[in-house]
Amino acid sequence: MDHARKKRPPPRGEKKENEFYVTNKSDFKGQLSKCEKLLSSENSFVILHGLGHAVLRTISLALELQRTHYDTLEIHVNTSTIDLVDDLEPLNDESEYEVQTRQNSAVHILIKSTVKSKDKK
Repeated sequence: MDHARKKRPPPRGEKKENEFYVTNKSDFKGQLSKCEKLLSSENSFVILHGLGHAVLRTISLALELQRTHYDTLEIHVNTSTIDLVDDLEPLNDESEYEVQTRQNSAVHILIKSTVKSKDKK
């Protein structure tokens, strides 16, 4: 092995208040609580993003929201493939610095409340 792999963070747009990037290290109950708070406010939608191994956790979060809101939510799911970049740093003087691109699956879930804001009191 001539290189050490250093994974760069995945590309993200400017994070908005109603967007959540779910990872396997995310606090599930904490994110669930934040999503519920946003869905019951004037901002009646949230967007969940999950990458790689966190896809299942992201879907679980969306389904838990749907279950606790008694099917008063619309869920729209999109999948994509994200290009990730890794830096290969040489471990010895004979090796060169390299950059490697790989692909990973991602899920993007839009969750909208179907209850009108005046009904949410």
